[in-house]
Amino acid sequence: LGVGRWQDNVAPDVVVEDVRPVEAAKEPLRGTCAPACTIDCPARVRIGHGVARPGRVESDAQIRVGRIRDRRGEGSVVPIVAALAGADGGVVMVVADVARRRGALDELLEPSRLGTEAVLLAGVRCDRTQAVERRALARGGPVLAMVEYRLLSDFELPPRVHLVLVDPPSSPEEWRDACERAAGSWLHLTWGPAEAEFAQSALRERLDLRPAATVIWRALDGAATRPFGDDLDADLLGSEGVMRDPDALAAATGALIELGLVSSGEGLTRVASAAPRPLAESAEATLGVATLQEGLRFIAGCGILRGDPLPGSAVADRGIVSL
Repeated sequence: LGVGRWQDNVAPDVVVEDVRPVEAAKEPLRGTCAPACTIDCPARVRIGHGVARPGRVESDAQIRVGRIRDRRGEGSVVPIVAALAGADGGVVMVVADVARRRGALDELLEPSRLGTEAVLLAGVRCDRTQAVERRALARGGPVLAMVEYRLLSDFELPPRVHLVLVDPPSSPEEWRDACERAAGSWLHLTWGPAEAEFAQSALRERLDLRPAATVIWRALDGAATRPFGDDLDADLLGSEGVMRDPDALAAATGALIELGLVSSGEGLTRVASAAPRPLAESAEATLGVATLQEGLRFIAGCGILRGDPLPGSAVADRGIVSL
């Protein structure tokens, strides 16, 4: 490593004398979970146990953001995360859907090579109790984590961590959560056109209840009650590939119960005597459609290039201040 000079320019001069392969970690890092968010994951969510969606608490209190690094539209987030991973307390990547984004960890980022001591995932498909236990492993060293916006407010961030927003937030509440969690640290905005499109796709999967309602209706074909357990989980969450969004399943179940088409107790039962009713008549489905349209508009207003208006400009009246 030296200094290169040409005319009035000065730049680093790097000479590579030897190239050696980096050995993979002999032992998995603390917090490492199953290789994919499929039905086979032992730490997955269970239908009927912990799938209920908690209500949000609105607050008008002013939230102050420490420092924002606007890197929207610069391209791949991988070099940004790689540069920050071993610094300070590590990196927490915030995404719209962990199950479909975790490939960035598995294929492009080898955490053990970046100086991190723990790797954590926190998504809605994770069992909440086991996710909390894994988060406790993040204490004591740099961490590389990937968290969904929906869980960010409940995620205990390590001190001095860099919060990297890979995908744009889909609501003022998600933006508020990110700003609040980054207080006293750095908030990096790194999304671009592809990430905005991905966030919109993830939002449609969660809030368009028709596909989830269809899956539930077909799984309950017959008069017998389907008890909660692995068999019902496989039919609802899916037995192949990434599991379906459990929030969408919970909302669709609530809509079918509201319409009197399904009953719930120790399991789920199709009400044979119920007259057919369109899903759109349920308040749950109506709320989903309205929230989806609001979310798509919010994502579109987040900007995709550095210098575009910040998401906070759309919710300035909600008390978010960028310093």
